[in-house]
Amino acid sequence: MTPTIRRRIHRTLVVCALLILAGLAAAYALRSSMATHVARSRLERIARSHQLQAGFGSLSVEGLSTLHIQQLWVTGNPPTDTLLSLKTLKVKLRFLPLLRQNLEVEAIVADSLNLLLKSLQHTPSTGEEREKAEARAEEGSKEETDYVREAHRFFRLLFDLLPADATLSRIHLNHASDSLSLQVALPRLELRQHHFHTTLQVTENGDMQAWQLRGLLHPAARQLQLDLIPTASPLPYIGRRFGAMVGFDSLSIGMEVAADETSERITLLGNTSLVGLRMAHQRLSSSTVAIDRTSAQFTLHIHPTAMELDSCSSFRLNQLELHPYLRVERLPAWHLLLHLHKPWFPSQQLFASLPRGLFSNLQGMATHGELAYDLHFDLNLSQPDSLQLYSALHRRGFGIDHYGATPLDRMSEEFLYTAYEEGEPVRTFPIGPSWEHFIPLSQVPPLLQTAVLQSEDGGFFYHQGFLPDALRDALAYDIKLRRFARGGSTISMQLVKNVFLSREKNLARKLEEALIVWLIEQQRLTSKERMLEVYFNIAEWGPLVYGLREATQFYFEKTPQQLTPEECIFLATIIPRPKHWWWSFTPEGILRDNQEPHFRLLAERLVVKGLLTPEQAEQISIHHLQLKGEAARRFKP
Repeated sequence: MTPTIRRRIHRTLVVCALLILAGLAAAYALRSSMATHVARSRLERIARSHQLQAGFGSLSVEGLSTLHIQQLWVTGNPPTDTLLSLKTLKVKLRFLPLLRQNLEVEAIVADSLNLLLKSLQHTPSTGEEREKAEARAEEGSKEETDYVREAHRFFRLLFDLLPADATLSRIHLNHASDSLSLQVALPRLELRQHHFHTTLQVTENGDMQAWQLRGLLHPAARQLQLDLIPTASPLPYIGRRFGAMVGFDSLSIGMEVAADETSERITLLGNTSLVGLRMAHQRLSSSTVAIDRTSAQFTLHIHPTAMELDSCSSFRLNQLELHPYLRVERLPAWHLLLHLHKPWFPSQQLFASLPRGLFSNLQGMATHGELAYDLHFDLNLSQPDSLQLYSALHRRGFGIDHYGATPLDRMSEEFLYTAYEEGEPVRTFPIGPSWEHFIPLSQVPPLLQTAVLQSEDGGFFYHQGFLPDALRDALAYDIKLRRFARGGSTISMQLVKNVFLSREKNLARKLEEALIVWLIEQQRLTSKERMLEVYFNIAEWGPLVYGLREATQFYFEKTPQQLTPEECIFLATIIPRPKHWWWSFTPEGILRDNQEPHFRLLAERLVVKGLLTPEQAEQISIHHLQLKGEAARRFKP
């Protein structure tokens, strides 16, 4: 290469370098005006899409990657309310990620933020934006959600935008409605070396609470830990918004994300701890529910089409510790798999761990021996009939030392029974010889006993309180109808519900019902014969008609011993819907023809049980049934 060519190349490189430096210098000098232009256009576009107005007083760039914004504001359109105002905000971005067009916040300083919480409705402002939004919606409907991709997006947003250092001063969040005024004030929060500790002032309709908030925030390690200690109870907002009372002494929540951007599975390691929880809601229980301590250490695996709770996870409720396995998958219909195995443990752990207010009849019960529990639940929502359900509570050397608030053997002797209508008590009467309408089981016609058992619970004398297949079929049927239409209750379950429990329909009652049934049946606290005797004396056979003696008088003006086979079968058929018994009759008081198949089915079962001969069953007819007395007077003459 000649000297002349070398000189030309050298001059060219120098000129290029000078031009690049000049461009960088110009860009550096104009960086604030360029950032202001980009920020204003972006802010205005976002505001228009949500039917808002927004702006700021000034924006400058300090150094290479620190943005300084002053007097940021957002109002409605028209500007009736100031939704957001911020006096000053400094955001320092990490420089190298910024060159790759990734926003990672290194530090934040914010002062005097006021935020009015309202529901915002996104409305594309131009035809082009609307077309893009419609195209995205259509594309999203064709493409199933990838949970790993969405989780990566969420955690990237959470941790990359959270700084390692921050100073927040005079932060106020406000929410107001016709019946609620809620303000959350944060006087000052400093995040230093990933730790913070501050006080939140929460004011609801003039009543202020102070909450202590501390924690750990480590974006690089993908770790977050929050500890909240309220100084008053109950918590605000929840009562007026949801009609519930919730309070606790302390709450701790933590998580760590274990995955990189290339992983096809995300593992979330989490922990929670709740001390002194108190809750009240009519759908949960009629009284306040109290749990001294509950905690969890869980491992959650997120797959592209499924979420899986690892069985190494631990959930503790007072003294009771469980390790469930749960998998929810989209195939494309939802598939739910739940498995729980609790090996042998001291039985008193269970009864000492029952939340106060949920199991009022069992409160204070003392037991000895050991229990074990197994649960298997497998449901494909596209095939409800394929539901698999297995639930079993096992016992070993188990016994009751003393009852809790309620003696569970009360049915064994005469006791007072209270009947309810729409949650209100309407009658109270003894179930025993002192009641003039009481009938011993020995005086109930065998044909009627068998008809009722075949209609309500054919395996009553053989099962231990539950019919797993009936419960499984009832649950599958309810899932198909998407409502509670069938219960699968046994006579034991009906007795416990009516004798021991309130009439409120909530989760607490069903759980307590199952446990009391198990105790009565497993420990033989009441004999099967006595349970059936109680059933015949408290069963409702019509509006305010209780017990067999009242029923036979109401419908036929007879004693139980005088019933015909048709009358026995009729009484067995109306137990499920006693308040609507007249639907089975024409306006003239004659049984409708659609009742014939069920009569015929019960007659055939009575033949199998040896209560009727085939010839007698052939003679069974709904036309032989004739109402008398009070029931007959309900119809037109």
